[in-house]
Amino acid sequence: MMKKLKISIITVCYNSEKTIEKTIKSVINQEYDNIEYIIIDGGSIDGTLDIIKKYSDKIAYWISEADNGIYDAMNKGIRIATGDVIGIINSDDWYIDNVISLITSAFHNGADAVYGDLLLVDQSGQSIGIQHIKEQEKDLIGKVYPHPTIFLRRNIYIKYGFFDTSYDIAADYKLTSLLEMHGVKFVYIPQIIAAFRSGGISNNTRKWRCLIETKRVIKEIENHNLELHKTINFKIFIRNYRWFFLRQYIRSRIRRIKDNNFSDKFLKRKQKQKYVVWGAGLLGHECIQWLDKSRSQIKYIIDSDVNKQKKKIDNILVIGLEQTHLEGCLVIITPNDYFDEIAEKLILKGYKEDSDYISFREYQEEMIRDYIQSKLIKKSE
Repeated sequence: MMKKLKISIITVCYNSEKTIEKTIKSVINQEYDNIEYIIIDGGSIDGTLDIIKKYSDKIAYWISEADNGIYDAMNKGIRIATGDVIGIINSDDWYIDNVISLITSAFHNGADAVYGDLLLVDQSGQSIGIQHIKEQEKDLIGKVYPHPTIFLRRNIYIKYGFFDTSYDIAADYKLTSLLEMHGVKFVYIPQIIAAFRSGGISNNTRKWRCLIETKRVIKEIENHNLELHKTINFKIFIRNYRWFFLRQYIRSRIRRIKDNNFSDKFLKRKQKQKYVVWGAGLLGHECIQWLDKSRSQIKYIIDSDVNKQKKKIDNILVIGLEQTHLEGCLVIITPNDYFDEIAEKLILKGYKEDSDYISFREYQEEMIRDYIQSKLIKKSE
């Protein structure tokens, strides 16, 4: 008879009275009945401890004491955990109903690490998109896995180490990158595993700091893990990382250039008058940021989700395809996973690839080329 895996779930928190009850309920209400739930509190002074005590009969272990940051708290939980598998869910986030049974099935099939899709919600709990990272073999290496969905065998932590507490934001990225370098197989479950409340430590004003920390990750791997340099995983990691950092850096530079008109020039090259952004999720938001000073040139946003239609993002109306008039517009398709499906719909309306629609990634590459070219021309003058 197959052994029933013990799943340790760790929640770290500090002054989380507004959100932690939803997190706790998402763990204790799972149908799977072999869960060890651990809560590490950083010495909360609000009502967090009262909520924890309310559910103490369902919690295997909890403690409230000062720590040295979020990763120190996570490491405490990992040391205490006795399960075969460990998952970490923060006090702003929560698991989807009955996902732990899915997770255990993957581990019974030999996985060492499991991850899935992440539902992204705003501070009010409204959905703003889904983070998909499909299993694309080597193209995944060096990319950021959705941390609330990750489950690792406990012996993986024992063998390769815990979170590096010298980081404030990117220790989870460092750990998963190193595991990839060592050939640990991450198995993808094509289902939403957890919900993540946008606005946490890695968001908004701290995005640039996050980039700086990810740059530090790669420096450490280059300087201190020389035995990994010979692996194909390391080479792919470097390639993916450099593209990611270059894209973020150039976007920030483009936005700072006074009177930059890269997007306007691109529109004229395509002989169009307006942009249409397809997708009201996170990539749609990012696309609008890239357009930035050409925001007035965005006619509208298209999204097939009726719950998003008739709403506005940055004062731009979201509508369905059937409501659109696309003449004279260049469509930027932001959902990578559904590009072919969306392109097919546009082709049926008489649109042609490249001249009438492009992917968001292609648009980014065009902007990067234009930016580099402008710098070269400036230098030659």
